[in-house]
Amino acid sequence: MSIVKALLYQNIRNKMLIRIYILLLFAQMLFVCTNMGYMDEKYLKVLGSGGVLAGDCGLIFTMPFMFAGVFIGTLCGEDFKDKCAYYELLSGKGRLVSFLSRALFSVFANTLLMLLAGIVTVVFAKTAFDWGTFVSFKQMLAQTCLLTFPYLRYSAFLVLMTFIFRNPYIIYAIGFLMLSFLTVCEVALRDITDHASAFYEAIDLFNRFPIYTKTALTTGVVASAVAGIYLVIGYLVYKRSDLH
Repeated sequence: MSIVKALLYQNIRNKMLIRIYILLLFAQMLFVCTNMGYMDEKYLKVLGSGGVLAGDCGLIFTMPFMFAGVFIGTLCGEDFKDKCAYYELLSGKGRLVSFLSRALFSVFANTLLMLLAGIVTVVFAKTAFDWGTFVSFKQMLAQTCLLTFPYLRYSAFLVLMTFIFRNPYIIYAIGFLMLSFLTVCEVALRDITDHASAFYEAIDLFNRFPIYTKTALTTGVVASAVAGIYLVIGYLVYKRSDLH
């Protein structure tokens, strides 16, 4: 718990992280305004802001996915620059305790930040514009909350990358490059399975309103299982790594 408390204390006071997160929230709201402005007034009356989000669900989660590398790289990897993990082991903390404290804190904190950004986007669309009747606000909010599972999976993947590279700047780059790669290769990879990545799982959650129960359950199980596998691999890497 002492490691978690130290990480929480450190990151709550990280002004750069706070500024980047505020920038993300403003970007989310700006994209909603921009897309509402591009809509023909005739269609806008029918769809409303709810219809705009339903038609372009990426407005809710694309930017959080892109910025996840920055958050995980900072939450989990910034201390590697100062060999803090090495000092934890010297003070008597086992590798398992050190890993779980850092990994689980980073995964859950990042998931919460990403989820909150999506919820803020939906609430902003509801309050700033006419919502319309295309999809109910509760349905959109519920399906946004289901993004918790793809976010957990992606956060765990980035944590794994952090323990492999032990450099926050590499994780920043991976976060941006991974999303670009998935966007470019969307057709090819989606032909394999909707669970090829957390990003495609997120898209699948918004294919229908209200969502099929089977889709929600499958996404939750698969994303959680893959996240668990990433963390196990991450621990095995950390267990055998040389921190000197």
